[in-house]
Amino acid sequence: MENIFFLEREGVVRETILKGMLDRKLPVVAFQRSEDLLNSGENLKAKWCILDMDVPDHNPYYVAGSIRRKYPDVILLFWGTIPPSRTVLFELGIRGTGYIKKTLDLDEFMPKLLHYLNDDHKRLWQTGEAAFNFGNSRLSVGDQQLSTPVDNYHLTLKETALLEMLLLHKNDVLPREKSLGLIWGRLDYYTARSMDVCVSKLKRKLSGDSAISIVNLRSIGHKLLISGN
Repeated sequence: MENIFFLEREGVVRETILKGMLDRKLPVVAFQRSEDLLNSGENLKAKWCILDMDVPDHNPYYVAGSIRRKYPDVILLFWGTIPPSRTVLFELGIRGTGYIKKTLDLDEFMPKLLHYLNDDHKRLWQTGEAAFNFGNSRLSVGDQQLSTPVDNYHLTLKETALLEMLLLHKNDVLPREKSLGLIWGRLDYYTARSMDVCVSKLKRKLSGDSAISIVNLRSIGHKLLISGN
């Protein structure tokens, strides 16, 4: 079996999962920092890369793109508390990915990992939910279609990505820096204004659904509230 790269910053998590993989004699190479993985020698190869998404000071999509450029055939397995955005991955052209929810429970983690290792490319998870039903509305991510009780809308890629991220954080705060970094790629005055316009457009399109509201939390982020959830 070819190598598995495992990128995880938190020491306790990394050592727990690493021990579980080594106990099962999986050929794993662990890294604490993305720089260490990207600066590893050209002779070090892997077929899979388990990529930590919960790193506050790094954009996981940027890291994923950098890893894919160095290792074009590697299968990226995103590892985090929520799935990566299907729309952002599509816009960045990152294909051949999977997702494993972050856990310290080896009895939960190992079957999911082995599913990917055994199935290889055959049945890879497609980087997110294809559609979300929320309130009285529906978002079809791949088609960029939003259906509400009063109308249907074709969303831009950024509108789709932002609404998808809000839904993945539903009834919780989506930090402003996170959405700007992942969708717009940088944090400055112009991207902040662009995001504010995007939020306003989503609010207007969702105004016909009384079960849904988007709340602005000044200088903090946004929250998508769904009544009854």
